Formats: sequence, structure tokens, C-alpha cells
Amino acid sequence: MGGAPAAPRAAPAATPAPTPAPTPAPPPGRTFVAQPTLVVGAGGIGHRIVLALKAALVEIHGHVPAGIRLLVFDIDDEHLAVPVGHRMVQLEPDSERFCLGPIPVARIRRNLDNLPTIAERLPCLRDLPPIATARAAKALRPLGSLAFQWQFPHIRSIVQRAIWAQAGRDAHGDAALAVDPGRGIKVVQVGSLCGGTNSGIFIELGRLLRAELEDLGTLGDACVSIGIGLLPGAFRGANSPNLGPNTAAALHEIEAVMLQPDAPAAYRNGAVIAPAQPPFDMYLLVDAVDEGGRVWNSRDDLCEMVARALMLLACTALGDEGDVELDNLDEVLAGRTADGHGRFFGSLGLGVLAFPAPAVASACADRHAHAVIAATLLRPETEADRAAARQWVERLGLDPDRLAGALAKDDNRAPLLVAPDVPPHIKQAPPADVPTLAAQYLSAWDRVQLETDARGWIALNGHAQAERLRLDVRAKVADIVDHPEGGAAVARGLLETLQTEVDGRQSALALWLGTARSDREGRRQDVAQHLDALQRAAAGPWLGRGARVQRALDGTFNAAADAARAAIDVWVAEQCQAILALVAEDIAGQRRQLHRLETRLAGEMTRAAQAWSEARDRLTTHTGHPALSLVDAPYLDQLYAAAAPEPAATLDRLRRALAPARIVADDGAGGVLACLQAACAGAFAGIAAMTVEQAMQDRADYSPRARLGALRQAALPAVNLDLTRLPGGDAALQRIDVVGVPHQATSILRAEAPHVVSLHDPHAILALSVTVGLPYTALQAWPAYAAAYGLARRARPLHTLPGFQSRGAEHRLALALGLAFGFIDTRGTWFYYRPADPLAEPHRLGQGAENAGQTLAREDARTAEILQRVEAHIDRIGTEQALAALDAWCAPAAGDDDLARDIKRQVRGYTDLLRQNDRLRAGG
Repeated sequence: MGGAPAAPRAAPAATPAPTPAPTPAPPPGRTFVAQPTLVVGAGGIGHRIVLALKAALVEIHGHVPAGIRLLVFDIDDEHLAVPVGHRMVQLEPDSERFCLGPIPVARIRRNLDNLPTIAERLPCLRDLPPIATARAAKALRPLGSLAFQWQFPHIRSIVQRAIWAQAGRDAHGDAALAVDPGRGIKVVQVGSLCGGTNSGIFIELGRLLRAELEDLGTLGDACVSIGIGLLPGAFRGANSPNLGPNTAAALHEIEAVMLQPDAPAAYRNGAVIAPAQPPFDMYLLVDAVDEGGRVWNSRDDLCEMVARALMLLACTALGDEGDVELDNLDEVLAGRTADGHGRFFGSLGLGVLAFPAPAVASACADRHAHAVIAATLLRPETEADRAAARQWVERLGLDPDRLAGALAKDDNRAPLLVAPDVPPHIKQAPPADVPTLAAQYLSAWDRVQLETDARGWIALNGHAQAERLRLDVRAKVADIVDHPEGGAAVARGLLETLQTEVDGRQSALALWLGTARSDREGRRQDVAQHLDALQRAAAGPWLGRGARVQRALDGTFNAAADAARAAIDVWVAEQCQAILALVAEDIAGQRRQLHRLETRLAGEMTRAAQAWSEARDRLTTHTGHPALSLVDAPYLDQLYAAAAPEPAATLDRLRRALAPARIVADDGAGGVLACLQAACAGAFAGIAAMTVEQAMQDRADYSPRARLGALRQAALPAVNLDLTRLPGGDAALQRIDVVGVPHQATSILRAEAPHVVSLHDPHAILALSVTVGLPYTALQAWPAYAAAYGLARRARPLHTLPGFQSRGAEHRLALALGLAFGFIDTRGTWFYYRPADPLAEPHRLGQGAENAGQTLAREDARTAEILQRVEAHIDRIGTEQALAALDAWCAPAAGDDDLARDIKRQVRGYTDLLRQNDRLRAGG
């Protein structure tokens, strides 16, 4: 099946394709029942998933239905759009998409004394790379957290407005929406765990969303919060060392806040967020490889899968039983493994059974367009066509004799009989006066009767003949192009035959014109000689002069008549030559126009063949279970053969669509091609209206039940697990299946699946599986993430929660206390640690305090040794003396830079803790 076939009228297949019925109308009244839903994305991946969800909703409903709210937060102001039909869909700035950047990182670090809540939440801020202004999180989780805290007032205002709108259960005038009053708000938060923006803010954003839901009172108790995070497999090929460490850090942190209450979080505007519940009811992990080894080839494919899953998970009602089943997952979600890890993680899987009717119809239309052009408009010329062209050219009337007969006529269409008669005043004039009077009369007659009247009639007749020929040729060319058994190539052959005839006639006319001009010159000389003879006769002897003058006068007028006929012959020949030149010029114009039309048609035929070939391969190429393939090559041919009209019928539709214009008159603006495409598309409107369930019924190779079973089997969790790390393997997991069909009430699957919901997408059936009850340690790649995390956390800050950052700040505190008590000293610009053994060599830490601190961050044992020596030293000298020494050391100095002030703040915090402990001991 290479290339686009010429669409022969194939015999019907053994099982003829049915006449597609229109899409079943949804039940009367409200059709889209939804739990109020808020989908929140963060970062680049969150942006792409929410955009894909919006595109899917717009494709089905024409807009995002009321009751569904989309929000995206990102530091990078990235403008993304996807095509849906003939429009580009994007998230509306400042309505659906909110930019959190740029973040003045350097100035925030310089003025942390004015921002105590940020300093408390991000003690690792000093360890961030020196980014002056961040327009993206650059895979740094603390930078994402900093953006959240810096923009917290703005983010909270946006979230509050969105949740209040959803809690109002307002359909916003959408008559096709019914919001179920028995359900609370469903919040779904999506993004990547590997990068900087979402991975850095998803916990704090989740706590904010949970706190705002709890502020709804009893309605908040009915709300559900689900998180979805993409793992490093989604970024296959990305050369970033932060993916694994960031993922491990994010999983550590979310487990911590889910298993034990987190401390209230204060923000720079004075707000304090302290939700009573964890931020998520469940957190679903998504990777690029599922349990069955199926791989998503690109990040965008994976985002589209998650977006489609969201249509079932978040944007349609799961049904009462489904919701109860979700509620009954509490025991599983609240469980822990033997080593204490939470089992609130899960994953989702999606199986798709699609019949992309518009794409199938479009492919058939392209195939038919190729067939119509090949069979009619660009049909090759045959010998019969050439013979018919020669016959028509002969009938056209280019023969000079026929043209001359048409040209040499007066205004009454009578033949031109131009001959001067001797007027009476010359006959009666004295013989001596006759020569002068005759010469004057013939000159006037030649000027008026011949040059003006006769030549004018010939010119008018010539223009009329040229216009007739031009119109005849153009009409014939247009008729041939429009005719099913004609075409542009046949019309071009006609013009070539006509041009050959014109060239031959022009050669003959050149000889005729030369002869006629010579004859006219001879006749003029005859007239002059006769006038001389008349003059001599009038001057001769008077005896017999009258008779001689009369004879000479008659001879002169006869010569003048012959000269007039010779002049008319010249003018007729010149007009014939002009007519043929105009015809040749028009032929050249017609050939250029035909060439442009043929070029456009050939281009369209090539485009249609390529589009058909690509669409056929795309539609008929499937992996996985064959029951999930509704379109294969034989069925595609069957649908085409049943719906495709004869090429002549489509050409007739094209002619009627263009009327009164003709195909050959196409100006290149796309009129003919657009009408041809419309005519071809109209022939397959029945296929475009087919639903996926009609295609299932039409294909008897698998029953609906078998296809549904294959669909569920394809909905494997989109995460790669090592089940041997779970007690009892997958027995500890629980799975929920939901099937989305075009219309639940009329679906042929409504009796085959316990949880069936209406998607209102006539072209797809989706099977969603939600599997929960797994710890993150069951991830196949977890050992690799953990190993990368262990190495990376010594070199750069990974965490956003204060409890995880204390270890990261130890190296800075060890440096400060070591300097204060003399365990660390400087030699020039270099820092050295003096071990407890006085015979041991000093250990060089680095040049400058920043590098010295980084060395200690990589050497956990040395950091611990310094802190142990500090505690032992304080025990030996006493708290009072130690506090005095530390207070003196951390006193502000005029030359302190940002790093010096930060180190002294570390020591001051340590002294405050010492004083507090000292007071507690005294009180005890």
C-alpha cells in the first residue's frame, strides 16, 4: 500500500461497511456532571499537563466546562500552545497561568535580616549558587521554595479565589453542566518531582490548598486532594545530575509531612499556615516506564497520558460507588511498611481504545483527492484526445480564406464591393478639366470610402473575429478542464495543437501579405499611369479628344477599382495576421495559466498522497493487544470503498461549488484546492460522524467485553516497581478501575464494567486504573535515586523543609565555632583545621570561608569532630566563659560581608540555644 492509490471502485468487502449513524444525542437536560474540580500545575511539566488537559476539554466541549478550574504556577514565563482543530489553545496569562519570576535571589540573601520567615524556612539559602535574578528554578529545589515564599501573598490570593469559586458551585451560565451538590471540591496537583519549581513548592502549595479547603468548614471534610508527580524517567535523555537527588529529597520530605504533623509555616506577610490534615490524601507517581515495560517515547506523550487520566480522575464524576471505593482506601493509605515507610503512594495507568473518526475521514478525503486529480484534472492525454483536438482546430476557422470572407464585409454584413464610379460632374466637365477633377475625386474617394469606411469595417470585423476566437478557445479549454474525461493535460494538448496550426497559418499569411502588398503597389502605379494617359488625352488634338478622354477616364477608374481591391486584400491579410497574433498571445496566456493550475494540482496530489500514506501508517500501526486496534488497513479500505463517490461526481461537486467561476480560472489563492478539499471531505462526512462504539460494533473480530478486558489490561500503573520489596508482593496494593465512555446511558459497555462514566468524547474509550498502597522504596530506581542523593546532598542544598536542612547548616556552624574557639585558623587567605593531636599536620580546608565551608560539607566526619571538640571545650571552660567568648566573636564589625554576617548569625543562634539550656538547668 505505497502511496495514495487512484481509488479504483473496489468491490464491496465480504462484510460491507455500514452507513455510519450520527453520534447518539446525549440525554436531554444537563449532560456533564462534575465534582467541582481544581487542577493546579507547577513548573514546566505541570504547565504542559494542564495545557494538554485544557486542549482535550476544548476538543470535546469547545471550552473548559464550568466547575473545572485550571491554575499553573511557574517561575519561567513560558508561552506554550497546542493546536486544536483550526485554533491554538493556551493557558490564559494571569487567569490560568501565573508567572512567579523573576526572583531577586541575591538581594533577598543580602537582606535576610529583614526577612526572618524566609531565613527560618531556608537556612540553606546561603549555599545556593550566586544567581542574581532567577527566571527559572534551574533544577534547584530551594529556589522553587524561595519563589513560593516570596510570592506567597499573590499565590494565596489566587488559590483563595479559585477555591471560593469552586465552593460556590456556580455553573456560570453553562446549561450543559450539573454540579453534584453531594460532593466537595476535588483538588489535583500535578508537576515534576525532579526539577526546581514544582519539586520545590509542591509540599507548601499542597499545605496551602489543604488549609484553604479546611477553611470551608464541613464542606472541607468532603474535599479530596490528590497529588501527581513525574519521576526522572519522564526526562529521558536530559543531562542533569539533579534529577535523581531532587526526586529522593522530594520523596523524603513528602513522606515526612504525610506521616507526622508539620510545624506551622509563617510567611513574610504575617500569614501562618497550619492545616490539620496532611497536604494530600494520596500521591500518585508517574514514570516513563510502566509495570509491563511499556515506554512513553517523549515527555509530551507522557504529559498527554496524565492529562487524559485527569479527565477521569478529576474532571468527571467517578460515580457514587467509585467515590465510596476511594473513601474506603483510608486503611490502605494510612498503612506503613514494616520499616516504617508510608503507603500513601500510588500510580495511575491509562488504556485507550480510540476510533479517531475525523482523522480517518480526513485520510479518506486525502486519498480521494489524489484519486480525483489523477483520474480527471491531471488525466494524461491520449491519442483520441489529440485527434479530437485536431478536428476542433479545423472547425475553429483559422483558414485565411474563411477569415478573409468574414473580414471583407460592411456594417450590414454584406460583402465589400468597393469600386469608384465616374460622377456626372466629371462626365459633363470640359475635357481639359477632366484630369484634374478625376485626380481630386479619386483622392477623396480613396481617403473616405476606402481608407476610412472599408478599412474601418475590416478592422472592426478583425476585432470581432479575434474576440470570437479568443472566447471560443477559452471556453473550449475551460470545458475540457471541467470535463471528467478531460483535464488540464488534455487542454494543454489542445492548445499545443492550436499553436501548431496558428504557426503554420502565420507562415502562409506572411507570403500572402507580401504578394498582396506587391500587387497593391503595382495597382497604384497603374492608377498613376492612367492619370498620366488621361492628362495626355485631354491635352491632345481637339479632333476626337472627347472620345479619347472618355476612354482614358474609364481606364483610370477601372485601375482605381483594381487598386482598391488590392488595398483591401492587404488590409484583410494584415488583419488575419493580427488575429492570429492575438490568438497566439492568448494561447500563451492560457498555457501559462494551465501550467500554474497543473503545478498546483500536482502539488496537491503529492500532498494528498503523502498525507494519506502518513495517516494510513499512523492509523494502522498499533502495539499491544490487537483488540485495542479499531483501524487496520483492510477496515480502512472497506470504509473508503463504501463511502468514496466516483471521481466524476466529486468533480461535479467541485464545479458547482466554484460556479460561476471555472476551474481553469483559479487565481492561485486556493479557491480550487479549497473547494476540492471541501468536496472530498463532504463525501466522508458519514465516517467523520462515527463513534468509537459504532466502530466496535462494526468490527466483529472482538466482542465489546474482550476489548474492555484488553483495555483494562493496558491500564497498567505508569511506574516501574520491584514488587519483591513489598510484603506479599502486589497483594498489599489496591486497584480501582474506571471506564470513560462517550455516553454512559447509551454505552454498549455499561453492563460490562462496574464504574462507567460519561466522557462525552465520541471518539475514545478510556480505562483508568488507580493503584495505591506502595512505599516509594518499592520503586525499581529507588536505590539509584538514594545513591545519587547521598552524594549530592554533600555538595549542594537539596531540601526545602527546615528539618531536613539542619544537617546542611552544620558545616557552616562548625566553621564558625572552630574559628571562635581557635580550632580553625587562617594563613593568608587559606583556612586550616588544627586537629586535637598537636603532632598532627593542620588540614587545609580551602581558600576563603566559602570554600572552607564547602570542604566541611563534604567531610561529615571532620564536621562532627569539630562540633564534638566545641562541646567538650565548653564543658571544660563553662557556659558563662564560652558565652562571653562567643558574644565577643560575633559582634558586628564594619568590614563584614554577607558571608561573615551569616557565619556570625550562626554563632549567635548557637549562643541563644546555650543560654536557653543554661536557664533550663538553673530552673531545674
